Amino acid sequence: MRKIIARLGVALLLSFVIAGAPARADDEASRVAIARSLIDAIHFDATFKQIIPTLMKQIRDILVRQDPSIAKDLDAMLPRFEAKSYQRLDDLKAQMAKVYASRLTESELKDIAAFYQTPTGARLIALQPELAAQGMALGRAWGKEIAGEVIEEMKAELRKQGHAI
Repeated sequence: MRKIIARLGVALLLSFVIAGAPARADDEASRVAIARSLIDAIHFDATFKQIIPTLMKQIRDILVRQDPSIAKDLDAMLPRFEAKSYQRLDDLKAQMAKVYASRLTESELKDIAAFYQTPTGARLIALQPELAAQGMALGRAWGKEIAGEVIEEMKAELRKQGHAI
């Protein structure tokens, strides 16, 4: 009798697990869909559309430093590679939607979407590309400053240890 009850208990538990699995998948699919609409609403791609030309210029500069004679050819190629990068933004948005969905509940995603529908949220959306560009510029300047200080301090310590640097 105990074996029968134990088997029934296991069967009941498994049925809850199996029945619950599609609900969790549906919840995740729902969160991803809401996250995707949120990402579209905040004009996520607008920020990255501003980043792509900067990225392409940095890539160009790296390659030109290695071989200055390729500069003209690279300049001719850049628009094509920028366009190719823009085409891949949907992939990035889909991946970001999954990230949002994995970290936020459906309720939280809806609350965030509601915020972005307010005047303050709409203003933040409008300013986001500018804020991102300014933030990146500040980050680069900060990184250069920190790197310069660290390099000099490391060199000083290495000299103290007898290295000719």
